[in-house]
Amino acid sequence: MKSTKIFAILFIGVLFLSSCHTALQGVQPVARTQSHFGQENMEFIGFKNMKRGDILLKDFGAELERRHIAINHQKFYMGIYSLQELETYKASMRYITFIDVVKHSYSKNDAVSDSYGLELGGWLIAGITCFTLFPVYVPMMCAADANDCQIILNGEYHLYVYDTVKKEVVMTTPIEVQEKDMYKGQFTHKHTDVEAVNDRYRNLLYNALLDAYSHAYNFVKNINE
Repeated sequence: MKSTKIFAILFIGVLFLSSCHTALQGVQPVARTQSHFGQENMEFIGFKNMKRGDILLKDFGAELERRHIAINHQKFYMGIYSLQELETYKASMRYITFIDVVKHSYSKNDAVSDSYGLELGGWLIAGITCFTLFPVYVPMMCAADANDCQIILNGEYHLYVYDTVKKEVVMTTPIEVQEKDMYKGQFTHKHTDVEAVNDRYRNLLYNALLDAYSHAYNFVKNINE
């Protein structure tokens, strides 16, 4: 009977702790660059060293095509982006582009906390009092239970432009994205707007990549004039 009571109290305690968590708060949207171009003058064949289904990058080729920067052939290229393969690749345009992913990390870390002392004190009081002093130990553990989230986007990329006539890379541009933010609440909370969070970091990344593609577009345009 006593063990059943303790189990019930423990269960209620867990419910109390879970109620300390809130949805992620304060995520500010980032507007995506709205520049458009007249006509595609390149072809995009994908990301080297990157899984095709990445949550932030999977639709970038479609974005390039929507803006009339490059024709999106990402789904049709299955190679390893070597110069030998590019020499024999049957491109739809003279200039082929791809992005080499040197580093790409998008992490959401809930429970960023340094309140170990409060949590330990809560459990000690709970144990000593046989879990009967809810007004004392539950607030202590609630204060110790982290309700923060750190989100980090850290990436390093290189944009390559390959000339199918000259059979060589004619342009390469390094791209870096580094963003680290702390928020109140937790990403994994059921009421967190996950898509709004992903949109913020997707747009941060897209804007950096689109800026590089804007320079590449003008570079190719000047060559052909």
